[in-house]
Amino acid sequence: MRWIKKSLLLIPIIALLIALLFIKKEDKQILLLGDNKNISYCLKELAHDYKINDSLSLKTMKSKELLYYVSSNAYLNNENKKISINQLIKESKCVVISIGINDLLSKLILNKYESKLTYDLDNISLMLSLFEQNLFNIIEHILLVNESCNIIITTYDDPFYLIDKKDEIHEILNKLNLTLISVCNFFEQHYVEIKLNNTLYYDDLNSFYPNDLGNQKIAEIIYQKIIAIN
Repeated sequence: MRWIKKSLLLIPIIALLIALLFIKKEDKQILLLGDNKNISYCLKELAHDYKINDSLSLKTMKSKELLYYVSSNAYLNNENKKISINQLIKESKCVVISIGINDLLSKLILNKYESKLTYDLDNISLMLSLFEQNLFNIIEHILLVNESCNIIITTYDDPFYLIDKKDEIHEILNKLNLTLISVCNFFEQHYVEIKLNNTLYYDDLNSFYPNDLGNQKIAEIIYQKIIAIN
């Protein structure tokens, strides 16, 4: 009889172990939103315990586009099936947002021969105001759908290293980053500052997007933040 009692005591433990083995990977999903498509494969190599979902991530994404997709609860193709954005958010333990650089780049004209930028400061100021509102609405919606998820906002490295240090573009990028941090703090969420500080992370002299090496570095920074949070 004693061995039967011991066997009965083991049943709950065995059941728990089996349940842990079959926990869906979706319960530990990281959702990438915005322009961070290119870090997806790098993050997959690092975060083996998580499922990385980049269904709503595109290198050229702007904040107004991301807000539209999120607020309209659009349906996306995900693993050969259609799923709503709200459902993706609900299934995500962590949401990583990178947005804003394309809003800024759309207001700039680059002279590649002189490595010179031209822009209108009034247009830039309006862009920053609209961007702040878009970002606020994006985060607000995400938390309404899944208040328990961790949101991580990433700032931007300064890609304008060839432009004169006295040019206002550096301060403009700084304002963009401060907007990201400010809105993030308002919602009491997390942010990581991306500072690469090395031309090796860009393919050429006129590139505003990091190369594969840069994306790998950014993914490492984000992954360390995810580890720290969890």
